[in-house]
Formats: sequence, structure tokens, C-alpha cells
Amino acid sequence: MPRVAATDLSFVYPGGVQALGGVDFFLERGEVVALVGPNGSGKSTLARLLNGLLLPTGGEVRVEGVKVEPASLAWVRRQVAYVGPNPANAVVAPVVEEDTAFGPGNLDLAPEEIRRRVDRALADTGLTELARREVRFLSGGQQARVALAGALAMEPAVLILDEATAMLDPRSRGLVLAVLRRQVRRRGLALLLVTHDPAEAAAADRVVVMKAGRAVREGPPAGVLDGTDPDLPPLPLAELARHLAVAGMDVPSAPRRAGELAAAVWGGRSGCA
Repeated sequence: MPRVAATDLSFVYPGGVQALGGVDFFLERGEVVALVGPNGSGKSTLARLLNGLLLPTGGEVRVEGVKVEPASLAWVRRQVAYVGPNPANAVVAPVVEEDTAFGPGNLDLAPEEIRRRVDRALADTGLTELARREVRFLSGGQQARVALAGALAMEPAVLILDEATAMLDPRSRGLVLAVLRRQVRRRGLALLLVTHDPAEAAAADRVVVMKAGRAVREGPPAGVLDGTDPDLPPLPLAELARHLAVAGMDVPSAPRRAGELAAAVWGGRSGCA
């Protein structure tokens, strides 16, 4: 059973604007999925439907087999954590460690378990030294990490990051994604990245492409972000391969590793491997 499964999902905003129509989507245990597509394609709407921030106007979402509906929302939101693009909206307490403890504090956990979760989440997001700082005095990137720490402290089955790393510098983004990857391996976390960043998409196991409210394509990153779709940012290696092909070189169109591309470029030359 998938961690999350959406079937024939549709959503219409007040005023009659249809954001989604007939979307099927799933997230497996221990999987990282990147959701990509142009602005207005329905990515964020789908992300919010998956944890009950929005309820569908058609079709259904199930989390661990449980239908997302008003009666199940409290349980669903403990299983599926959502972090959006504006970290200030996720802050509920003035001090970093207090904000991180807010979610676990509402789960009837023992104080020592709350402390363990908070300490681990702060360490994983590089915030240990800022634990007693007021959130309002932090930079936008630091506030984004506070929001991530709060989500991690809940130890959810599914984590949705809706452009949540956009305010992080490349180094911080890489460190946070590495931590999340460990959570995926260690706990079977299912991770959904709503992103425009090709580097984030490249780190996923699967890429799902949204256009005009529908999921139109999916597959491994190298096969999807191959530079053939003008609405999607290609992976750096795919973009390089495209330019080399235009220059007359016989190279793979969607190389998975730099070594594969280098072998194609240099393999036929004397003295080169």
C-alpha cells in the first residue's frame, strides 16, 4: 500500500477556477519524488490536498489507506507534514526550540521524548546553536530551517516540501536534503519535493510533471528532465549533452552520471578512457 495515493483527483477554487482535473498520484514508503512543472500547473494545490489543507472537489486521497476527509484530518496531519514556501507562516512560537517543540508537544509524548525529538531536529537542520534565538530576528533561510525542524520533530510518515528550500543557499539546501535522504533510508519516510530547482529534482527517485492541472509525465530524473520540454529546467548533464550533440558529438541524450558523459566524449580518443 502506498503511503499516499490520490485517485482521479480534482479541485476547483471559489469562482470556478479548476486547478486539478483527474490526477492520479502516489508516494511509496522510502521514496523521494520531485513534483515539477510551470507556475500555475497545480503543483501546490496537489501538495495541499495530500495532507488535508485542502479537500478535493472530486476523487479522493488516502494516507496509509485512510481517506482524507474532515473526520480524519487530525490523524492525517500527524502522518503527513507540510512545509510551504513562506516559513514565517509556519512559526507558532517566538523562540526556535519552542517552535520546534510545538508539534510534538501536542502528541501526548513524554517530556524526555519531546526533548529528544527537538534536539535531533535542531541538529539535523543546523540550528542547535540558535535554539534560544527569537525566530523574528533570524534570516529568511534560517526561518526556513526552523519550519523544517518543526516538521521533522513530528517524525511524520510523509514530508511535503512545497518550495520550502527555495530561501536556502546551495550549501544549506544540500545539507538539509542529505539529512532528509537519511530519514528516507532509516525510517522509510516518503518525501515529496515541489520544486523548480533541477538539482533538487535530480536527487529524487522519480519526477512527476504537472501541466494545466494534470500529471502528464513521470519517470527517473534523467529521463524526464532531458532538455526536450521547454517548460522544464533540464538537468545540468542533460543540458551539456544537448550542446555537445549540437556540436556533432555522439553522446547520450540523458546521461545519469558525469562519468557516462565523459566516457562518450573521450572514449574514442587515443590514450583516453
